[in-house]
This record gives sequence, structure tokens and C-alpha cells, in this order.
Amino acid sequence: AVALMALGAGGWWLFGGTEESGDATLAEIVPGIETGQDDQPGQGGQSQSLAQVESLLAEISGKLDQSIDTEREKALRDGYDRLCTLLENPLPVAERTRAIALFHQITDELFLSSAHNEFCDNYVVASGDSFDRIAKRHKISNNLLYDINNRPRDKAMLHPGENLKVPKGEPSLIVRKRDFTANLYFGDKLVRQYIVAHGRNNNT
Repeated sequence: AVALMALGAGGWWLFGGTEESGDATLAEIVPGIETGQDDQPGQGGQSQSLAQVESLLAEISGKLDQSIDTEREKALRDGYDRLCTLLENPLPVAERTRAIALFHQITDELFLSSAHNEFCDNYVVASGDSFDRIAKRHKISNNLLYDINNRPRDKAMLHPGENLKVPKGEPSLIVRKRDFTANLYFGDKLVRQYIVAHGRNNNT
């Protein structure tokens, strides 16, 4: 009996147990997010048909392509909201890849542009400040701080009283095993999603 118990314990350690661990919901991990759906892995969520996904992506792309300056901001925000909902639900890899490409195009304009909006806070440069100090204070890289302020990397100068754009909220990377995704948030705003792989039996 002892030998059988030892063999069983060794097999569990080597190959991994079959019991799935309870994952926290997205709303519990990222404060301020209200998903309006069951976020537990394997529950499916509000999945959409492939025809609906294709139609949605075509509609968002069409609005962005046709929008003029005065309408582009509205088209970007509408596309951002709709794609966030889509990307936080189950999707086939091919459709998710296309949706991510369009989503990144939108967040490049909303988050990575030098425009001040709901994705950022305004920071007034104080005497003695440097890009390095400001970046560390906001838990981001120097390069990101340069990029979102449209400054040349490692060559930009700062002067007291200048206004800089800094991300609103701290960065967090959330891996959603159900959907094979890694999601980058600043505060409660999704700004990037990547497709990832993980091991069997909850072993990664």
C-alpha cells in the first residue's frame, strides 16, 4: 500500500494533477473593469459567430478608412470599445489575430500618440526631473515615455514647466489561460493583447 501511494504521488508530481485551480475573474484582477459576463475559464462567455466577427471587423475598418479629421476621434473610440468586448471573449486564432492587428492600430493612435486623452495623465516637469526619474515613478520604460510624447529617444531635453503625457494607472499583464492570451492594461484600459501558449494540466 505504501509503495502504491508513493508511486501515485510521484506520478502526480511528474505529470501534473488533473484538478484545475480556481482562476480569479478579470474584474477581481483589474480594478475598475466590469465585464458583464462570467470570466471563469471554460465558461465560454459571449462568443460570437464567425460571420458576426467578420462583419464587425469590416465595419470598424470601414469607419476608420472613411473618417475625416472631425469624425476620426469618434470612430477610434467606438472601434476601441467594440474590439475590447470582442477580444475579452473566446475567439478562433485566425479571427483573434485579425482583431488584434486592428486593435493595435487603434491603440497606437489613442494610447501611443502624443495627444492627451483618457488614457493618460498630464505631468508637469519639475526642476531636477529627468526622463529616467519620471519613467521609474510611473513604472514604465524610458522608451515608452519618449514614444508617447513624440520625443526622440535618448536625445530629448526637458525644461521645468513642460507638460508630458504619462499613462493613467499602473501597468499590469494579465494572462487568460482560457483564451490563450496575455493582456496589457494601464489601469483599467486594455492597450495590447498577445496570443500565447501554455502547458497541459495547468503546469505552466
